[in-house]
Amino acid sequence: MIARCLAGTLLGFPLAALLLALLLHMLPNHGDAFLIPALILFFPLWTVFMAAAYMFRSGPRAWLVMGGRQHGCVRRAVATAPTRLIHGRS
Repeated sequence: MIARCLAGTLLGFPLAALLLALLLHMLPNHGDAFLIPALILFFPLWTVFMAAAYMFRSGPRAWLVMGGRQHGCVRRAVATAPTRLIHGRS
């Protein structure tokens, strides 16, 4: 039980931030107009990830799945970073 709680709390925080950052990055002008709504959406999204961690059968499975999702988001963010630098977009 404590492993699922920690997985949701510790991995849910960066996962929510990465998902919102990727979503803002895909919008026109990198989502400048939607920054405040995204910041407001962050805490409910983090709460959803904390609650979703209890749906897994065991703690290690929650850590594995949520860590894998976080790794995928980081890979996606790193993959888009060089194109921004090459084309001069911020």
